[in-house]
Amino acid sequence: KIFEIKNYYPRFFEIQSPTLIHRITKFLGIKLLKRTFFKIDSAQHFYKKLIPKARQIIKLGVENIIVSGPPHSLIYHAALLKIENPELNLIIDYRDSWNDEDSYRYKTALKSYSIKFNSITMERISLEVSDKVLFVTNDMLQRTSKVFSHLKNKFFALHNFYDLDDYLDNSSEKQLINTVVYFGTLGAQRRTALELIAKAICE
Repeated sequence: KIFEIKNYYPRFFEIQSPTLIHRITKFLGIKLLKRTFFKIDSAQHFYKKLIPKARQIIKLGVENIIVSGPPHSLIYHAALLKIENPELNLIIDYRDSWNDEDSYRYKTALKSYSIKFNSITMERISLEVSDKVLFVTNDMLQRTSKVFSHLKNKFFALHNFYDLDDYLDNSSEKQLINTVVYFGTLGAQRRTALELIAKAICE
């Protein structure tokens, strides 16, 4: 069953910008929100709706929580649920790393030192209470392990649609078929790019 919970972050700033005026308005609006209400990321206030609803869902017999970031505040909200319900398994899925990313960098993105400190604290607590942490690249795993070396035994790399066994199979009977799979959003002109790639492969 799927439960949909609306975020506080304005949908206008998440959709693709079709016109120059829209792009300018979106750019200025995001800067204003970043300086006022959403100083860490777009999900930092989501807990107000998410946690009460999640508590109801957990009572239905949930055993595992899998949470992906960014936005990384979602990971922290899930960590609070784990603290309230220690019997749950919390699996964190890092699609991008957290506080070493440009979008969480002090001064250029997070303007206040206290906000940056809060973001670091949120990541530390989240990783400490988690059961497993997945990364889509080895590089991301290694970078995070250097900061949280005492937790690296729970870190694992799980690449997007990549199975090492596929490359270890040297069977001559294996069919040679070109397969392209994309996992991710279709915003920011990516749909057009994927259509062009598909066209090029067919030709």
